[in-house]
Amino acid sequence: MSATAKAQVQKLKHTAFKDLPTASERVIKCITEDINGFIWTASENALQWFDGSSFHTVPYGTGQHEIPGLIFNQIYRSPEDELWIFYNKGFSVYSPLTHSFKHHKDIIPAVNSAIYFMLADTRDEIVMSSGSNIVYVNRHTKKISRFATDQPAYVNIAPFNVNKDWLHVYDSTGITVSTVDGKYKSRLNRPKPVVDFSFYYFNQRYGLYATNRYLCFYDIASGNLIKTISYPGDKLLQPYHHPSN
Repeated sequence: MSATAKAQVQKLKHTAFKDLPTASERVIKCITEDINGFIWTASENALQWFDGSSFHTVPYGTGQHEIPGLIFNQIYRSPEDELWIFYNKGFSVYSPLTHSFKHHKDIIPAVNSAIYFMLADTRDEIVMSSGSNIVYVNRHTKKISRFATDQPAYVNIAPFNVNKDWLHVYDSTGITVSTVDGKYKSRLNRPKPVVDFSFYYFNQRYGLYATNRYLCFYDIASGNLIKTISYPGDKLLQPYHHPSN
């Protein structure tokens, strides 16, 4: 390293923010940045935004600069650059253009006893889950477009390039692909022993199942394994996060 480069490295500075007000606020569940450059964090019982020098806590309440949540789960930045904040009694949407919240918890059935969290988004919807309920909310109108009950606990949903009626859930032996109404199901059994990482749809018929040992190609309609390909040099794929995620 040259003397000039060393001098530049020595000039770099950072600030660590450790002394948050309560213990529960030290565990950050999620973090995102809005279009104005503010950093938003959600901890167990606090929603905060960071302006570059200080953290500010959004107060509890139902006003346009307040939020009626007590236990926060997620923050999601939508393609429309709105921030969706999910908490124990529903969700609120923050507009970075008006610097204000709109609360939509009343549109969700039995919201007072439910904890909702986001599964994924489709082209026009936010997909939320609570226990055995799957709720589709239109991102533009903020109204429920579909609602399904008695559904299994889905851990993921088909990506936007696939028919949005397809859901899939992982378990110890593979993936069950089904329609949101549960009328159609297809079972994709994984070869053993493997650690599964992700599933990707090429189209509505074929899918790719990535494991730690090889790639598996499936016919989704029949559930049949078409082909298995090992990684070059018999290498094993290693995740940067826990496989169950």
